[in-house]
Amino acid sequence: MNLQKKHDVIEYVNAPGVFQRQLWVDWMKGIALIWIFINHAVEVVFGGPYLGNPGSWWPPLQERIAQWIPLDGYGVWTIPVNIWRYIGWLGDQGVSLFLVVSGFGLTWGVLSKYKDSFPVDQFYKQRLFRIFPLWWGVHIFFLVASYMTDIKALDMSLGDPNFYLSLVGFRASPGTFFYFAPAWWYIGLLIQLYLVYPILLEALKRMGAFQFLLFGSLAAFIVRAGVIFFEFKVSSLLYGAFFITRLPEFAFGMAFAWCLRNNAQQVYDLMSSRWTMFISIGLYISGTLLSITWAGMTVAPFMVGVGIFGILYGILGNKKETSSPIAGVFTWVGRHSYSLYLVHHPILAILVPIHALGGTLLSILGSIIGAIGLEKIVNRIVEPLAARLKKYDLKKLVKWTAMAAVVMSICALGFELAIQRFDPQEVIVWGEQPSLAPHDDFGWYLKPNQTTHLRWESYDYYVQSNELGFPGPSYPEQKAPGTIRIMTFGDAFTSAEGVDTDQAWPRLLESVLMTRLPNRKIEVMDFAITGYGPNQYAEVAQTYMPKYDPDIVIVGFYMNDYLDVLQRNDDFQAQIGFGKPSATSWYATLRLSHTRHFLHKRFDEIMNLIREKPDLGGYYSGAEFLLREQKKSDAAGQSGVSERFAQIKAMADAMGARMIVFMIPVPVQVCGPEDIAYYPTGYDLSDESMFDLDKPQRWTQEIASELDIETYDLRTPLQSAPECPYYRNNLHWTVGGHELVADFMAETLIKDKILSMEE
Repeated sequence: MNLQKKHDVIEYVNAPGVFQRQLWVDWMKGIALIWIFINHAVEVVFGGPYLGNPGSWWPPLQERIAQWIPLDGYGVWTIPVNIWRYIGWLGDQGVSLFLVVSGFGLTWGVLSKYKDSFPVDQFYKQRLFRIFPLWWGVHIFFLVASYMTDIKALDMSLGDPNFYLSLVGFRASPGTFFYFAPAWWYIGLLIQLYLVYPILLEALKRMGAFQFLLFGSLAAFIVRAGVIFFEFKVSSLLYGAFFITRLPEFAFGMAFAWCLRNNAQQVYDLMSSRWTMFISIGLYISGTLLSITWAGMTVAPFMVGVGIFGILYGILGNKKETSSPIAGVFTWVGRHSYSLYLVHHPILAILVPIHALGGTLLSILGSIIGAIGLEKIVNRIVEPLAARLKKYDLKKLVKWTAMAAVVMSICALGFELAIQRFDPQEVIVWGEQPSLAPHDDFGWYLKPNQTTHLRWESYDYYVQSNELGFPGPSYPEQKAPGTIRIMTFGDAFTSAEGVDTDQAWPRLLESVLMTRLPNRKIEVMDFAITGYGPNQYAEVAQTYMPKYDPDIVIVGFYMNDYLDVLQRNDDFQAQIGFGKPSATSWYATLRLSHTRHFLHKRFDEIMNLIREKPDLGGYYSGAEFLLREQKKSDAAGQSGVSERFAQIKAMADAMGARMIVFMIPVPVQVCGPEDIAYYPTGYDLSDESMFDLDKPQRWTQEIASELDIETYDLRTPLQSAPECPYYRNNLHWTVGGHELVADFMAETLIKDKILSMEE
């Protein structure tokens, strides 16, 4: 090394009072980002590597190593494909390099600008405007894109609390760490490091570079070892959910900046020596090999980051301005690394074909172009706003921001309470959950001897339960002479949901029959509960049919019973929300649960109109049950229903009772688009190639016929109604619908001589 180069280095690095930009910083950032970019593209095609990605999913060590066996079957492309895969799989290591360079760049700038005191408030202000404008910008952009497109990779939602946590920079919890764009976890880590940076800088000044790096690294290694050896094995902690676990790389960058600022020539001589290059290569290789073991992951990220940095600095550390196109690319990418980092992962998820190699390179090129374009759009919008806000004093800005936040919070809580009062939504738990309690055998039932007022999703009704925990009155186990006892089983259509208990068709049926058969004593016992399916029908029947000795057993059967029969009770209990906060709790209120649900539905309605997106109407419409397309669960569902029907029929036959199934139609089999808000749009239900309008009833009739069970189709009375018998904004029958059903059943039981006029 000649004296001229030494002089250049000293003059360049130690220019007093002037911030000198280190060219290699941008080059290293560019290399790191491109490497990470390749990593994410390769992972979409080949899956992620075990190396450097510890977690509970790790298989035995032998399998982790075997993952690196070369692929074959690509002909002349076999070698390039494997090289590309290996480069991509090692791309996670670019994060370690990023951390080293970030620690250096931040500290180099601070040491160059501030010799004595360090203005903490000014630092935070600069970081605030460096990080958050673009951070908020990409959140808003992808939020709008999520609502305006059907791209599965774009799933950001106003209804997800993780969106708001991510928006303020919190990415440390299991739900937020990989939220939306998994690569964004790094920004959460960076924000944490910025928050503690003044403390770290003061420690660096007081301890010096060596002790600062030593103690900072030891603290991190102890925490990482604790996570590993106490078998927490929480991968997000090892990645950097908590800043201390990735402090060594950042601290090394800070320490390097300190040494370079104070001993430039000695540092350069050391870093440009062959021994340093050999040591750096050794650190990198050793760190990479250790990254595939639990114990090795205590120190591997630090070794890898320092090793890569040492190798690249030895090559790039004294480079000057160059017109090389490659250097220009790295420089541009490095100087725009933050914005490109934010946008690259969502675009890769959209463009890179999953498990398809053919279009990968083209997709990556498209992702780069898209990322650059999106970055320019976001910067064009965000930077002028950020520049305007920078003019304000930080204390005043914080004050006014806090005041605005308080006012907005009060307004938001007010809006939340208003929705709870006037248009309560179904959030956190089932709307019926306040009236329900767990049951060891049935899964759930009504809270015994209780009247519950339920309001949700346009419903406002009272549920009354008897001492058994079922709707309506109960009767003595012993029937009075001459009494006709009817037991009903079913779900929310029978229990019934949306109308008061005394307006449900079992109660009305009893009243109608007693009017039409004045010489007979009629008792209708309703054993239906919202959410029940064939499994619950059979279990309840087995418990109560022998006790109450019914003459007639009626099952109100809805198409979703073919799905419910496949679910376990504990799955249902989790869905109902036993043990969760209520929909009107402080938890729900502070989370603005009703507001978010309300706005999400309104926004979806608007976007569907704008996009003219075909929509089957969701669960409420029932149109999905009419699709001709066969599902894997169809055969299992039919088999399960048949088995449960057979059990109930056997019990009925044993006690001389008649079993009847009344088939409940889905709303679109009865009502039109002007009647229900959830009627399918963009679909023609009369298209026989796509829809089978008789499928639910045909399935049920075929099963019932094999078991010698009588069936009746409730489309007959419901389609004759002068008004749609289903609620416009919810699934179930109106009072008028229940009246029609009760009259039809009474007429059927008498006309078909299931019930006689006389004893």
